[in-house]
Amino acid sequence: MADDMSDPAGAAADAVAEAKDAAAGAAQDAANQAQDMASDLADQAKDAAADALGGGGDGAGDEAPPDEPPPPPDVSDAAGSPSSRSSAASEAASLPDPVGELRFQVLIDDAVIGAFAECSGLSVEYDIFEYQEGGELSFVHKFRGGLKYPNLVLKRGVTYEDALVKWFFDRSDREERGNVTLNLLGDDGEQVRSWSFASAFPVKWSGPSFSAKSTNVATETLEICHQGFVQPS
Repeated sequence: MADDMSDPAGAAADAVAEAKDAAAGAAQDAANQAQDMASDLADQAKDAAADALGGGGDGAGDEAPPDEPPPPPDVSDAAGSPSSRSSAASEAASLPDPVGELRFQVLIDDAVIGAFAECSGLSVEYDIFEYQEGGELSFVHKFRGGLKYPNLVLKRGVTYEDALVKWFFDRSDREERGNVTLNLLGDDGEQVRSWSFASAFPVKWSGPSFSAKSTNVATETLEICHQGFVQPS
């Protein structure tokens, strides 16, 4: 009776062992399949990366390096070109630089009467006359009239020199009128441009304003009237 009961127990044990072996085999097969899939995916990723880089597979290592950027332009000639801010270089320069306005001199009858800190009034313009034609509303006729020149205004600091005041009184007569020349100088002190004014005579002199609280430099101002531009002598 005991022998008969042991047979079902052994059969159950055998069934459990077989089930374990089957599960282990299935797990091993699944692991192998996962490893194969991972290997395939890695190969596909490598191929895709090679295609993106333009290698195209085994020939990726033979791909030529990318082109180098072009070299910068040669500016050696421009660096060696002379400055055009001086009168000597202005003729040779293709694009001359503008000259500073801080260097100038004023000559009266070819005589320098002093240095000035400021000079204004270098201007000329035409008078414009307007005529409204009857029945014409789209525009106004404009005609050019005569030339007019503002006064030259010279300013400088007050010094012991009184040449401006003396010249103001010496040119009170029409016969004593002369020419005034304004020269613009370059960085080298040479003349760049020149403007001359005919029959010039002083019309106004202004002295400094005084104040015990002021720290400004005392200045004097001279206004010169003239009859227009002339060719510099």
